[in-house]
Amino acid sequence: MTTTEARLRDGLQQLAGEARPSVGVPEVLARAARIQRQRRARQLVAATAAAVTAGLLGWVVLAPRPVTVQPAPLATPSVRPGVTTAVFGFTTGEPAIRRVITVRADAAADQVRLTVTEEIAGRPDDVRQHTYVAAPGRLFTTTVRTGLTVTLIPDVVRDAQLSGPIPGQLRRWTDLNTGVTLAASWDEGRGRDAQLIWIGSDGLVRTAPDTVLPSAGLTVGDTTLTVYRNAGRRDIEDGGWGVFGASGAVSPIVWGSPAGTEVRAFLSNVAQRASVGMLPHGASAVTITPAERARWTVGTMPDGSVWYLVLSEAEVSSDSSTHRLVRSIGYTDHTGKRVSYQPRLST
Repeated sequence: MTTTEARLRDGLQQLAGEARPSVGVPEVLARAARIQRQRRARQLVAATAAAVTAGLLGWVVLAPRPVTVQPAPLATPSVRPGVTTAVFGFTTGEPAIRRVITVRADAAADQVRLTVTEEIAGRPDDVRQHTYVAAPGRLFTTTVRTGLTVTLIPDVVRDAQLSGPIPGQLRRWTDLNTGVTLAASWDEGRGRDAQLIWIGSDGLVRTAPDTVLPSAGLTVGDTTLTVYRNAGRRDIEDGGWGVFGASGAVSPIVWGSPAGTEVRAFLSNVAQRASVGMLPHGASAVTITPAERARWTVGTMPDGSVWYLVLSEAEVSSDSSTHRLVRSIGYTDHTGKRVSYQPRLST
C-alpha cells in the first residue's frame, strides 16, 4: 500500500458521492486522470522517492456510495451480509494499457458470491467476467488471470501493502457496512511472489486471519509508523520487513537488512523528515543524537528486536533519501557494555 495510492483514494472518495453501481469506463478514467494531475502538482517528495512511487499510481471509484464513519477497532472481525462493490484502475504494460477491474462481493449467510469484471479503455467489446464462490467470514484470494489477483479479507482493514522481491500495484477498498475489504493487485509478471500484508481492525499486522507478523508502533508527536518483520520471506535479506504509514523507498519493501542502518521514510501526511532502523536484540538505554533538530522514540517487537524512529522538527518542502537525520546512536548491549555507532545510510 502504498501511501500514494491512499492519497489518490482519499481524493476519489470525495468524488464518489455521485458514483453509481454501474460506473462507466470513461468516467473512471477521466476521474483518475484529473486526480493524478492534481496530486502530481502537489508532489514534494524528492526524486529518489518519486521514482519508486511513480509506478504505483492508480485510482479507485467506489459504488454505490462512500462511508465516512470509521468504527472503533474490533477484537474479532464482524462481517455482515450485504453487497460490496469497488472499481479499481490499473495502468499496465508498454505501451500503457488502462484497465478497469470491477469487484462485487455479494455476501449471504451461507456463501459469498464474488464477481470480477475486466474492461480495457478504448475496447468496449473486450469485457471479461469471472465468478467465484467463497465461504462467509473466510479469507479468499484467487488469480483471475496472469498478472491480476483479487482478494477478499473478512475484516475492516486499516492499511495494506504488497511485500516481495519486486512488488506489484495494489488497490483496495474497505466497506464499513459489511465489514469486508476488497483488494486487487497487478504485477506484470515481476511480482508473482508478492505477498499481501495488512493491518487488521485489531491493529495487528497479518498475512492471513490466523497469521500475525511481529510489529511495533513508533510514535513521535502525532506521527505513527508501524514497522513489521516477515520471517516467511526467505527470498529477501533479513527475512523482509516493511513500514505502514510511509511511502516511497520504505514501503512496502526495504532492500537489505535494517540492522545498523538508517533508512529514510517519506511520510504522506506530514512535512517533516523521518528515518527508521533496527538495533540489536536486547539493546537498552538507547540514546540517539540527531543530525538536526529532531525528536525520536524506540520500540520493541515481540521477537525482541528494537526499532527507532527519528522525526525532524522543521517542516521541509523537499526531501532526499541521501539526507542524513541520525548522527550517532548509543545503547547498552546484553552484556552491560555501552556501544556507540553511526548507522550507515541506506539509499
